[in-house]
Amino acid sequence: MEDFSGTFVLDQSASDDQSKLLQHLGAPWAVRATLARTSRRVTITHDQGLLWRETVTTALISKTVVCSLDGTPRREVSPVDRTVLSITDGYDDEGRMVVTHVRFPDGDPRSQTMRKLMINGGRTFHVSTVLTIEHEGKPATTIHTNSYFNRVPDA
Repeated sequence: MEDFSGTFVLDQSASDDQSKLLQHLGAPWAVRATLARTSRRVTITHDQGLLWRETVTTALISKTVVCSLDGTPRREVSPVDRTVLSITDGYDDEGRMVVTHVRFPDGDPRSQTMRKLMINGGRTFHVSTVLTIEHEGKPATTIHTNSYFNRVPDA
């Protein structure tokens, strides 16, 4: 099982632009513009079992999520539009990947999946995000972004 513990800083030059994803998640233009040029830091505490603690810090907000990686649903309030999201977290790929599925409230055509894994010998934390928007009678819209975070050496 992969150990994800550590502190990581967003590599903006290697990562995809998040603007379109944030727009479809309902983030106002000012928030999207600020996030496009601000740094992000992720600190993960992972006991290589079921406990996962992740703190994301930006110039706008700091948010900590503590969850179990056993697929138990949890609820979270969206910081963008205050809707209640249903979220499940678990392992995939024999414990080398953490997968988070986000379901929006009933009637909302969006769903989101984030796949988190370590690459480059544990030096890079990679997050692949797919937002799917279903359309009645039409093909779904899919927005896929990749974010790469470089490990900060322990002090």
